[in-house]
Amino acid sequence: MNHIANPPPTICLSAAACRKLLPHRDVMAFIDSVPMYCPESRQLTAIKRIATSEFSVRGHFPRKPMFPPTFVIEALAQACGIMMNMERMRDQSQVELLRLEDPEYLSRIPPIPLSVLAESNVKQRSIALPGDTLTLEAEITLQRQEFRYFKVAAMVGARQIADGTILLSYPDYMD
Repeated sequence: MNHIANPPPTICLSAAACRKLLPHRDVMAFIDSVPMYCPESRQLTAIKRIATSEFSVRGHFPRKPMFPPTFVIEALAQACGIMMNMERMRDQSQVELLRLEDPEYLSRIPPIPLSVLAESNVKQRSIALPGDTLTLEAEITLQRQEFRYFKVAAMVGARQIADGTILLSYPDYMD
């Protein structure tokens, strides 16, 4: 078995840390936790648990409830947004990534910059149902000024339900 002598450090984020790094609240917050973010490889894995009680599941569709596929894309975009915000704040010396699990430190982080989904090219391959846990994977593949391109995938267990690319941006008009 091959072991990496010094594996790259990874960071885990609680629900509280995720809320601090995203502007979304209440029914539109789709990230429950981040079990893995590797700054070196610029990869992140996020988790979204789909509850039967969620407004989107109750109304989509009453006889055959499912998590709306457009919300799978939104959850992927939010996973990308967490990584983009962490990297931007780190690069501007506003945050020490390894301290994000300290509640006192977390309370002192400045407001996050607002980003927008500029483009998504995500193919839906299957659906997610109430009770499922979505595993959301994102990797930054290209960065140009205020734009980040991501390769993304969403899984339920070992079944891939969506994959593709997402482009996020920090637009001037959001300042």
